[in-house]
Amino acid sequence: MTSMGITIEDMPGEDVHRRFYRPDCPINADMYDRLRYMDSREIHREHHVIARDGKLLVADLGLQLSPYEDDLVWIKHVTVDRRYRGQDLPRRLALHAATSPFAEGRIFDASSLSRDGAAFLQKLIDDLLEAYPDRFRLPNGREARFF
Repeated sequence: MTSMGITIEDMPGEDVHRRFYRPDCPINADMYDRLRYMDSREIHREHHVIARDGKLLVADLGLQLSPYEDDLVWIKHVTVDRRYRGQDLPRRLALHAATSPFAEGRIFDASSLSRDGAAFLQKLIDDLLEAYPDRFRLPNGREARFF
């Protein structure tokens, strides 16, 4: 999907890691700085929905199939290059993910949200709950509000 110069696409974790998350890839310095901790031992289990502006990676939503439940997709992270914030990219990526073949018939789980993550992602969580109330759950039956 392309709009406003931004292309949104699905990509296996290995491809994202190989193409974008390298210290020698200076055009992606902002994204690399925030996601350099990605564990290469886990990357083969991940699937990403990314936003590109030309060759520049500007947003990344990392997903992983749960090793415990076949119908569950974990939301591992979402990050947006600081120059592209305010364009609703996390929501666009999440809605794209919800309709991708990777997540077809599966439930999304935000089981490891930190307090900071919950604060930053509250609007995204609310939007997902509204758009897909039967496909998004919070850990331990918690309400959508964290505060």
